[in-house]
Formats: sequence, structure tokens, C-alpha cells
Amino acid sequence: LGTFLLYLFIILALFGIIYRNKKLLASGMAFGLCFLLVRDLDIYDSYKTNELSFMAISPHHTVLTLKDGNKLFVLSDSAFIHDRQLLKYHVNVYAWKNYISPLNIACVNSEIKSNFSGANLVVHGPLIGFYDKTVLMINSNERMGSQQSAIDVDAVVLYDNPRIRLSELYKKVRFKSVIAVSGKIRDWETECIENKIPFTNLQKDSYFNMPL
Repeated sequence: LGTFLLYLFIILALFGIIYRNKKLLASGMAFGLCFLLVRDLDIYDSYKTNELSFMAISPHHTVLTLKDGNKLFVLSDSAFIHDRQLLKYHVNVYAWKNYISPLNIACVNSEIKSNFSGANLVVHGPLIGFYDKTVLMINSNERMGSQQSAIDVDAVVLYDNPRIRLSELYKKVRFKSVIAVSGKIRDWETECIENKIPFTNLQKDSYFNMPL
């Protein structure tokens, strides 16, 4: 709709100027105002929407994007974060479509075990909290130590070929769903089907948006 209104504005305004027709020029200006109104409403709706998404760029790059209004947090490995072409293709285009300024994009290196916190985002090692959702990222280097009681999370993300059985993991982490990027995907999917746990295969879908 916005594109259609913009073309009408340009065409009618040009013809109005060329032929010195005030009615055509006024019609063009009216469509221009409608375009600005539609765009402002689209920006308003976009800023009200928060999204938590997972992308499997390749077997080596798993990306978690968290859209918080007009801000975008990107969690991934250092190779992805420092690759301008990958960021431009997979992140900047998404940010542009959602009216997010490059200055409001924050990249967080998941390989650095430091904590990070924003207004609605908390990263504590492999554990990520965003609004009312909690996600646990598990890779081949992650080791779940002994705990007094099991923690509750909305989703477990398995990437970088972790060697883990879901039945053993469930004793330490009570998860509601599983998102698999690489590893023993068929075995995990079978376990989830048997236990009626939602399962997402990012090797097949490459993208998943978790409802907030």
C-alpha cells in the first residue's frame, strides 16, 4: 500500500508540475500525505512489536536476534559478528524493514562468557532472558553442572554438535521446547515426539520466530 501511494504521489505531482495543473498537483500532494500517514502507522506498529528469532546461517553460524521496539540485539559467534557482509545481508536488511537505525543495533559475542543486560534483555552465560521468555543455548563446549534443583526454560537451543541426551538434560533443565541446529537431530526429534515436546529443526527451516 505504501509503495502504491508513493508512486501515485510521484506521478501525479510530476504531471501537475509539467502541465501546470493545480488539481493534479493537489491530488499528488494528498496521496503524498496518505503515504506519510501509512508509513508513520507502520513505524508505530513495528515499534510496538517485539520478536525473538533464531537463524541458522550455516553449520558454523547460529544467530539469535531480539527485537525490542526500535532496538535490535544480535547474539552470535565472533566470526559472524565481525563479517560485515553477513551482517549486512542477514541483519541490516531485517533492521531496515523494521525501521531500526544502525545505531540501535547491538551485537553480543556469544563466545565471550560475560554477562550482558538491557532494559528487557539479560544474558547470563548460556542463559538468555527476554521479556517473559527464557532460552538456554547449549553447544559442544557447554557443560551443565550439578544443581540443587532443575531450572525452567521456554526453549533449549542445541548447536555446534553438542553430545547430549534430552532425557539426561531434562533432569537439570525443564524445557518446554527444543530448537536444534546441528548434532544428533534425528535422535532429539524422536525423543521430543515420544514425549510430546515441540521440536524445531533449523537445518530444515533455517529460521524460527518464537512468539512473545
